[in-house]
Amino acid sequence: FLERGGEHSFTVVAMMREPISWLGSWYRYRQRDEAAETVRSTKGLTFDDFLRGYLNDPAPAFAAVGAQSEFLHGGRKPGPDRIFIYEDMPRFLSFLEDRLKMEIDLPRLNTSPELPLEPDSKLVEAVCRKYPQDFALAVQPGSGYDVAGDGEVTPAAGLSGVLAVGVTVRGGALQS
Repeated sequence: FLERGGEHSFTVVAMMREPISWLGSWYRYRQRDEAAETVRSTKGLTFDDFLRGYLNDPAPAFAAVGAQSEFLHGGRKPGPDRIFIYEDMPRFLSFLEDRLKMEIDLPRLNTSPELPLEPDSKLVEAVCRKYPQDFALAVQPGSGYDVAGDGEVTPAAGLSGVLAVGVTVRGGALQS
């Protein structure tokens, strides 16, 4: 719709997080005092309890967060042109600053309580089996490249030499 009305095309971007870290963020966010009296609160629950709830169909309100892959594509075509990795926020900000020709200062808001996340490996395996599309392949943060929506890695402009791209493939608790 917007592209039809303008003279320039849009670049659609998405930011994704490592899946267990993403679930941990939801768990911690719902631990906040502001959420304590709601059905979405995770107060009094362990991260393993949260993961067990996430595996239920339907998930209870405290664990009803959907799946990152649905957010990313959700059956809609086309998907994003570029995917940025949450764990490498400086790369995302650099991309935006370059495109928008302005400096961006992102303060941390909606911070969650710091809690250790040490999930049971059997629960991680179960989440991997139920949501394989969220775990199939993760490009790791690195310098000198961007990742397109279809997974294509594009070297940064002017890069010369060897480009090393770190990826992990998950299968249950195993990671390579």
